[in-house]
Amino acid sequence: MIDKIGRGWDAPGLVSYLMGPGRTNEHTRPTVIASWQSDPGALQPAQIGPDDFDFDPAGMAALRAHVQAPADAAGLPRRQPAEGEPGFTKHGYVWHCSIALPAA
Repeated sequence: MIDKIGRGWDAPGLVSYLMGPGRTNEHTRPTVIASWQSDPGALQPAQIGPDDFDFDPAGMAALRAHVQAPADAAGLPRRQPAEGEPGFTKHGYVWHCSIALPAA
């Protein structure tokens, strides 16, 4: 069941949020499960500590850059353009769909 759809402009920020604890510690064992390069495991930042969110900072930076690269290549803005600026829209090109599934 789709729980919520969020829209914005900050793909690297979304990655940081999803790979972190969340707003109310709802994230557990964050894992990269899909990629357009056919090897999501290659994008998974290495664990450097015992906690779920102890990721190698260089690995996190690489993941954030990888996710932002297509938008940069397309010339998309990293922030919402002001009304009247080229590319202005109320909703960003970054979409996040939260899904809640019942236990099997």
